[in-house]
Amino acid sequence: MFRALGLRIRSINNYKDTGFLFKDYYFFSRKISSREIEKFKINKNYVKITKSKLIWVYDLNNQLVNDKPFLSIRKAAETLNFNRKTIFEVLDSNEIYDNYKFYSSQLH
Repeated sequence: MFRALGLRIRSINNYKDTGFLFKDYYFFSRKISSREIEKFKINKNYVKITKSKLIWVYDLNNQLVNDKPFLSIRKAAETLNFNRKTIFEVLDSNEIYDNYKFYSSQLH
């Protein structure tokens, strides 16, 4: 299937079971219920818990960077050009690192 869509299996695995839209598709390892489908329609930020740790990065004005969480510490580090270890160390500490704050859950 992934070849027919012009996608690599690694890309699909990065987005599988996350609830994130990737190249106009959602990828799941199981059939999802109609209730879950409604969550996508109502709440565009709906994300299912995954193996990787979602990372919410906020600027100094508490604005979410990229308007969505990163899929992992690795993705956040790559995008922001930071060291993964540093992000891990400041995660959920309310410490500011290079004008950013890092959390493992969404701020309310």
